[in-house]
Order: sequence, then structure tokens, then C-alpha cells
Amino acid sequence: MHLKVMTPARLYVDEVVEFVTIPTKMGQVTALPGHDFVITVLKEGKLYFNKRKGEKPHREDYLIVGDGCAEITNDEVMVFTKSVKREEVLNGDGKDTAW
Repeated sequence: MHLKVMTPARLYVDEVVEFVTIPTKMGQVTALPGHDFVITVLKEGKLYFNKRKGEKPHREDYLIVGDGCAEITNDEVMVFTKSVKREEVLNGDGKDTAW
């Protein structure tokens, strides 16, 4: 499944992933390949995904996303958010060095 995470200013993630877990206003939603079509409202929180390398899972990763929305189809998740941060930014010296 294809994951795209973007803000109005930039595309942050454009990856093939095994799954995506999205923080929504109604709780977490996990999307796998073959998921039904859904549009949902995001709340600030951790967006988890598992990158793929070839046919084997590579590693689980996550981003901190702000409010926004997401569109889930059977083979793609598109996340539109007002902000994106990596863990290093939150645990570091406060400077935005992740991107």
C-alpha cells in the first residue's frame, strides 16, 4: 500500500508500506491493503507505519502529525495535515532539525 503524508508546503512521506495507523478524532484507525474507502478527520498524535523493503517488512516508524484529514483507499493512504514532526525534534534541543 502507498502512503503519502503532506502539509500545504511539502510532501514528507511517499513510501510503500505494509500498514498505517492514523490518529483520528474517533480513535486510531489502522489501514491495511484492501481497506474500504474512508475519509476521516485527524487529531494531533502519532501516525505509525511499517516501511517495506522488497517483500519483507523493514521497520516500524512514526511521525507526529497535526490536525488534518486522511483518505484511505484499498491501496493508498493520503494524509493531509497542518504539521509533521519526527521524534528527534521532540526529544532534542527543540530545534526543528528533522527536515
